[in-house]
Amino acid sequence: MVAVGIVSVIGFVMIAMPIIVISVIIIVITIIVIANIISGSNHSIIAISVLSEVKQGTFPAASGPRAVVINLARRTDRRRWMCRSCLPALAEAGASASWLPAVEGAESGAPLASWWPLDREGLEATRQRWRELYPEEALGAEEIRRFYGRPVSDGEVGVFLSHRAAWTTALNAPFTLILEDDAVPMSFLPPAAANGDVDEESEAAYFRLCAARWASVWSALTQATEALGQRGSWDMLLVGRHRFGEDRPIPGEHDLVDAGFSTCLHAYAVSRTGAERLLELTALSEENPLGVVIPIDDLLPGVWTGRHPRRDVEAHCQRLARRLSAPLRAFAFREMTLNSNIPQQSVLLAMVRFVRPGLLRTTSLSRTFSVLLELCRAESSAETAQAFLQSTESADRVGAFISHSWHAKPLPKVLALCYELNVSMAVKACWLTWLAVSLLLLASAGGTSEDTRDILGSIETSPWVFFFTVDLPLIVFVMFFFFAHGLTFEFWTPSVWFDKACINQEDQDEKEEAIAILPEILQQSSRILVVWDPTLFSRLWCNLEIATFAKSHREDPDAIRILQPWITPWLLCSLFAEWLAARVLLPWYGQLLTTEENLEWHPGSFMDYLVAGLISNAPFVVLQLPALWISAVFFSYKLRCSADILDAFANFDVRIAQCSMSSDRGALHAQIARVFDEIEDAPLSIEVEVSENFPRSPPKADPVDPELVELIRRPSVRRITSYPSEEMCLDLFNTFVRNELRCQIVEETGRPSHLPLGLAILGALPLQLWLISDIYLQCEQAGCKTVPMFYYLNSTDQYWVFVSVSTFYDAVLAKPLLYTAALHTLDRVYSIGASCALEWLLIIPAMALVQLCCYFFEALVTGCMEYLLAEGVSALPLSLLSLLLFVTTFLWSRAFLR
Repeated sequence: MVAVGIVSVIGFVMIAMPIIVISVIIIVITIIVIANIISGSNHSIIAISVLSEVKQGTFPAASGPRAVVINLARRTDRRRWMCRSCLPALAEAGASASWLPAVEGAESGAPLASWWPLDREGLEATRQRWRELYPEEALGAEEIRRFYGRPVSDGEVGVFLSHRAAWTTALNAPFTLILEDDAVPMSFLPPAAANGDVDEESEAAYFRLCAARWASVWSALTQATEALGQRGSWDMLLVGRHRFGEDRPIPGEHDLVDAGFSTCLHAYAVSRTGAERLLELTALSEENPLGVVIPIDDLLPGVWTGRHPRRDVEAHCQRLARRLSAPLRAFAFREMTLNSNIPQQSVLLAMVRFVRPGLLRTTSLSRTFSVLLELCRAESSAETAQAFLQSTESADRVGAFISHSWHAKPLPKVLALCYELNVSMAVKACWLTWLAVSLLLLASAGGTSEDTRDILGSIETSPWVFFFTVDLPLIVFVMFFFFAHGLTFEFWTPSVWFDKACINQEDQDEKEEAIAILPEILQQSSRILVVWDPTLFSRLWCNLEIATFAKSHREDPDAIRILQPWITPWLLCSLFAEWLAARVLLPWYGQLLTTEENLEWHPGSFMDYLVAGLISNAPFVVLQLPALWISAVFFSYKLRCSADILDAFANFDVRIAQCSMSSDRGALHAQIARVFDEIEDAPLSIEVEVSENFPRSPPKADPVDPELVELIRRPSVRRITSYPSEEMCLDLFNTFVRNELRCQIVEETGRPSHLPLGLAILGALPLQLWLISDIYLQCEQAGCKTVPMFYYLNSTDQYWVFVSVSTFYDAVLAKPLLYTAALHTLDRVYSIGASCALEWLLIIPAMALVQLCCYFFEALVTGCMEYLLAEGVSALPLSLLSLLLFVTTFLWSRAFLR
């Protein structure tokens, strides 16, 4: 029995001992955890447990302070970086450190501020006020447009909602440090060995330094929150920011200040009461009628300072602040700030790399045209390519960088470049010729004498008068349109960079070297001329050129010019149709109206004047209709071209772009990634340091060291940083083209149905020359006292008032509106989606209807003006004239003022 008992005891002990040991271990761990919670010293194990709860959207109550890192699920690179550099250090320093999944703004359905996008006047007013409030940190016009000239973005919605989620977690802690996943405590990376690999010892030392910096941040934050708590309540303590407004000192406090207007809130602490008030302030509910999403970097500083460069945002923030029981109190460290690894104002290529002399080459427009047409006949010829290279010369700057697709035909490119670079000189030469010829005619005629009438002859029948005043200026216009660069010896024509001319196509090493410095060439170019073609975005070269230039010239959006191939053919055909009608129909109709029978008739009533206006303007129906039908053909192409441009930007994907030589693809992808890898962007703020002698404003960050930039770009180094990979850079490029660059192009080219005012006026140039010549030559040929009778007027003064106003109305208001109305009508017809034959059956009478509407407006304006000048002011004519002018001006402003 004893033996059996001993065996039973030994068996029980052997079975129970593991259970007892495990129970003791669990009890000890539980005691340690409870002790840590009570003491407020939580370690990494607690951060890990909290992380699992964060993924489920719940946060446990914490007696100690908390640190929350906001991170998008798709940014695993930043999560890895913060896991190694930040979270363990904060947990060891005593924070309950955890992740917070960021909100995707596109999927939120949050109510947005519909009033957020500003028009041109609002943008200019905001720029001026920003300069008044913060002159040392004033934003440029392009930055103002980029921030405030578009609706609230999905990213800004996501940031707004993510920070609200972070404030919710802060309700359970005395204070919470809220970090975005791009917050870093310093702006340098670990050293690398000579072969480019980072050794483990250096990497470990770097992350130890990161941990020490984060520990100092947490220590300073803990002391600062304790000091603020002793002074009373506080809501926010800014740790990372971009300061614009002047901070206000706190009496008796050397380390902290009352925060002025500050943005880039990627690192800040909130108290428990501060979190409650921020949630109340930004509630998106029916109880808060002001609850709409606006960028948090504008909302919060506008509330705590009561000021904002945008007056509407300032008023909105003040109304929100009045809903709080007490003002929102935001404090900041005098000197200590955390860097943001993604600056709000990124500057491409802050440091320009060395370009070997002779590698940057330019050519003239004349050589570009001649060799372009020659390459059309022998595109693959090595001799022609070498001849093209020999026509270039070494330069320091580029006047115009030409971006184009070699799959497009050369003639449309030549015509588009002629319009862009020569049309201004052509217009000036045309009007100078008209002025010189007119003055010579008047000087030789000598006034209204009989000699004058002999020299000028009959306005309608003289073979020379309109040749000198209409035909000759138009001949000069056409000559300068095509050959201004040669006629002026390229004096006013910019130097040109053209790919197959300025890159050695036969030397592969030199070609790769030129590709490598393409960003520097684009940065040193004054403007880029993008010759549009449907294949443009399918070419990888074009993608690189447009993206690099757009990012390096954000301050000058007008430097990007989209050259649409329909413009020059339409302009030349329209000029010919207008000239033919002005030289054939108008003189004949003028003879018909000035017969003795017609001159003896004089209108008696207001209705007679309106009929006279209809009769005198009748030839313009026949005059404009052929030109309008011709315009319909080119406007149809314009609508398709503009729609293709917008669709190409909206659906852009750099990965499907083609390259004529597959060996170039890797180099071009690398260059695009280089533009968007953020490595050369200087950090916004200073490093984390706490000093007794605090400057009044943070010093500017030093430029990034060139050697460090190239080091970071090595794959072995980049993988341990928070900088995006090459694939992510290509995604960033796609997003940039689809959103920011597309908005910029829409701003530059307008809607598909938009026609620039200058181009619309230029289309009627022959008619303008004829009208102005006819006006003053009538006075010279027939005598200034006789001419008013043709218009049923009583004096020369009335005549000059009438012709001045009517000519301005016709040339500047009515005729440009005619082309715009035709373009809008075409757009409506095409929106029906009918067959091509049916569309043109609708277009032909629609153009006639547009012409009739314009004709009736001009005729009624003419009749009203003649009546008011000849018979005196009367209510009905004045009211009708005012209505016509108001409608015309309103339509004109809608068509041409964007």
